Amino acid sequence: MLDKILYVGVCVRSISLCKLNIWLVLLGIFFLSTSSHAVTCDETPILKYFDAGGEERPFYIKQERFEKIEAWSPAVDDLPFTIKELVNLFEDWGSKNVKGADRVVINGINLSKYHCIDLPSRWYFLVMYVPVVNEKKTFVNASYAVVLFDKSIIAPGVDGK
Repeated sequence: MLDKILYVGVCVRSISLCKLNIWLVLLGIFFLSTSSHAVTCDETPILKYFDAGGEERPFYIKQERFEKIEAWSPAVDDLPFTIKELVNLFEDWGSKNVKGADRVVINGINLSKYHCIDLPSRWYFLVMYVPVVNEKKTFVNASYAVVLFDKSIIAPGVDGK
C-alpha cells in the first residue's frame, strides 16, 4: 500500500515522470506481445492424460479433421446422430480397434466444443470407456476416445497422436 502512495506522490510532483513510466510499461507490453509464440489450434491438446508409466501426455486432433465437419449449434440443430447410434458405433469400433479387448463398456459421454476460434461451432463427443478382456473390465489409463460428428473415431494410441 505504501508503494502505491509513494507512486501517486511521485506522479503528482512530476507529471513527465508518470508519462515516462506509462510509456515504458506500454513499450514492454508491445515487445512481450510481438515476441511471444502464438499457439495454433494443432498445438493445443483436446485433453491430457497419464500413460501406463504415469507420464502426462497430450492428446491432439489436427484442425483439418474438424474443418471437414459441418458447423453445428446446440440451440438450433439436432445432433447428427442419436446417442443410441453413437453407443452402437463406438462399441463396434472398440471391439475391433482396442488392442486385446473383446469389447468395451462406455462409462461416460461428454459433448464438447472444439477449442479453435478459427472453427466456430465444431463439436465432438468425448467417450470414456473400459476395455473388457475375458469378461473382466480392465481399468487402463487413457481409456477414452473422440467421436467426431462425421462418425469418425480417434483415440490415443490407436490413430490419434
